[in-house]
Amino acid sequence: MNKQICYMLTNASSWLKNSIITALLLTLNSCEKERLIAISNYEYANGEISVIEINIPQAEGQTELANKINRKIKAFTCNALHIDAGVNVKNDIEASAKAFNTSYNNFKKLLDENLLGELPNWEVFIDGELSYQNELIISFAMSSIINTGGIKPITQLSFLNFDKATGNILQYDDLISNRDTFENILEPYLIKELNSSSLSLSDFKNNNGTLKTPDHTGYSESGLVLFYQTPKNNFIECLIPFTKANDYLVY
Repeated sequence: MNKQICYMLTNASSWLKNSIITALLLTLNSCEKERLIAISNYEYANGEISVIEINIPQAEGQTELANKINRKIKAFTCNALHIDAGVNVKNDIEASAKAFNTSYNNFKKLLDENLLGELPNWEVFIDGELSYQNELIISFAMSSIINTGGIKPITQLSFLNFDKATGNILQYDDLISNRDTFENILEPYLIKELNSSSLSLSDFKNNNGTLKTPDHTGYSESGLVLFYQTPKNNFIECLIPFTKANDYLVY
């Protein structure tokens, strides 16, 4: 075999190897994109009676996972709008907004005879966003602020974490692989956040000296986010970078 033929075969082999590698990379990239769920926004605004503004994420498509995500996000929204214990929670956002306005009108009628001035409009702001997504888990950060004329608004926070294989909601104990050891990582971050508050670490410990379970836990692009709710309806937020948390995360 002469040198020219050897050269051609060597180049052909190299070209074939590069082609296979390129094809594999494209396939892996395509699979990764298929595993990521497309997210769009749902917006609702109504200021005719009370002020209602809603801006929440929704999963696109009709897969079982997308439907589970949208049901949970809708449930959070409807529960936030539900302030009248005398009626059932609606399972539709627009119906929930209408019920919220009805509650305002009923309350206004009860107070009209005793009011010296006009009752201020009630306000509700509900927001949510995709906070993190990989091939195993998808997380949404949700919040609602409701002002019904009290001293301070009522604030709710929640993380909705979904196992993408099952669609199941994931709580703190589902996300952390070794709770006892992880608390040694969490505690200094919590202490740091408490330095700027009137609370102490003992306020966040159980009778046996272990840390209480955070009220809300979820993923963000920067790391694991944990919220503790205080007695005054405030929140203490701890952000633990993935470089510190990864060894303790199930997902």
